[in-house]
Amino acid sequence: MSEISVIILSIGTELTEGIIRDSHGQFLSSEFTARGFSVRRIEQLPDNDGLRARFQDGVNDADLVIITGGLGPTADDITRDAVADLFGKRLEFREDVWEMIKDRFPRLCGNANQRQAMIPEGCDVLDNPFGTAPGFRGEVDGTLLFVLPGPPKELRGMAELHLFPFVEHHFALPVRELSEASIFLIGESRLEEACREIVADNADLEPVLWGTRVQERRISLYLRGAREEDRLRFLDLLAKKMGKELVRLGDLSAEQILFSSLKGWGLTFAAAESCTGGMLGSVLTSLPGSSAYFLGSCVSYADSFKRRFLGVGEATLSQYGAVSRECAMEMALGVLDASGADVACSITGIAGPSGGSVEKPVGTVWFGLAGKEGAVSARQFRFGFSRDSVRRRATVAAMLLTEIYLDGDDALDMCGFWQYS
Repeated sequence: MSEISVIILSIGTELTEGIIRDSHGQFLSSEFTARGFSVRRIEQLPDNDGLRARFQDGVNDADLVIITGGLGPTADDITRDAVADLFGKRLEFREDVWEMIKDRFPRLCGNANQRQAMIPEGCDVLDNPFGTAPGFRGEVDGTLLFVLPGPPKELRGMAELHLFPFVEHHFALPVRELSEASIFLIGESRLEEACREIVADNADLEPVLWGTRVQERRISLYLRGAREEDRLRFLDLLAKKMGKELVRLGDLSAEQILFSSLKGWGLTFAAAESCTGGMLGSVLTSLPGSSAYFLGSCVSYADSFKRRFLGVGEATLSQYGAVSRECAMEMALGVLDASGADVACSITGIAGPSGGSVEKPVGTVWFGLAGKEGAVSARQFRFGFSRDSVRRRATVAAMLLTEIYLDGDDALDMCGFWQYS
């Protein structure tokens, strides 16, 4: 079967003017590539009278066109008008769609929202349980069009609910052998480089194709082609190169990894956070059932707070500073004692953009680890990126380090991801 071509069109003047970043192209292209489609191009288009022509170009060039955005209630949301014109159909007000929107969002829907119930004649409506604007799909000149709302949460939810299942059935895709891994604390460019090195250095390995999807705190790596044993060998080689703690088989988040370990050991966990400002606690409590293993997090930002609530010594702060091995260890012991948890982790660092020094540059983060049945330990990383990146990477590192700590100090000393910090 020949390759099925895809074009992705993101609509919004705020995209073309650089006010917001388009994340849809990356998400959709990664997902379609992993499924064996050929993504021909990704475009960002402004809300203007040229949309109809660009939609026609997409129909002429691809088997599947995905259009996102421009389905809001305002006058400049003209995607549905341009699609109706492309189909040669009129927009019709769908009373059933309007009733569905009103029932779901009774306080948000005014007369302006009635525009979101206007659907091109003959198109199939796609229910949107994630927002007000429904999507729709149809065919023109043999090309399948999906029109989906623009907000990221809605787009991704609708893609999983409607888009991917339908196109796999519509195009009668063969069952594709696929292996997935979750990659932590490694940049996309370094991951790509490592994958290329594995292929170059292992001539006996059956050809493996890979694609990536960048997520908030990890990268999903998709391997396809070859035999399953070759794909698994590829991942084993990658883990040996990058660190087995950072390359995990399956669709896993760092919080899932930590909770699985805590459940296996039958232990509870608490945290003391400084530079992450509660991000670790927020991530952990996003998982249903987290209260069974996570007792809480103390956000100890100021030195005075560290002293008063975690028992960090004045002498420790004066001699070593808040960003130090000594402070991290005392923070971990303090929250362990205060919470009654079985194991605890502390995070103290310099997220920037100011506050660094030659000895402790921006991005320096110390982690303390303590347990009722184990010795207190500390490890240092240097995350040399933006403030947000330092905080996110520190949050991920804390969860992975805690999981490793549960296997003992030997495992912690042998973990191989220090060089990628």
